[in-house]
Amino acid sequence: ATYGLTLAEAVMMALGERIGRLDAHHLIGSACRSALAGQRPLRAVLGEMPAVTEHLAPAELDRLLDPAAYLGATGVFVERVLSAHARAAAAMHP
Repeated sequence: ATYGLTLAEAVMMALGERIGRLDAHHLIGSACRSALAGQRPLRAVLGEMPAVTEHLAPAELDRLLDPAAYLGATGVFVERVLSAHARAAAAMHP
């Protein structure tokens, strides 16, 4: 539904390490606008941009745009909440 734009930040950060954060910001912003205007996946747009592909290999773009890789510390937070819930439930019903 978002053409992958929710993952654009990951690509911007990786690209920023190579070309500078501001340049990466402008480049990825342009790619996002193109993806929306053409109703195309961000990955397809990025793959056609030499300014991106000369710094990020196709496999790296795939990894950066993988939603599973973008979850960060989500698993840790979920475990904390479940653990706290279990402790609270145990305290209520000893």
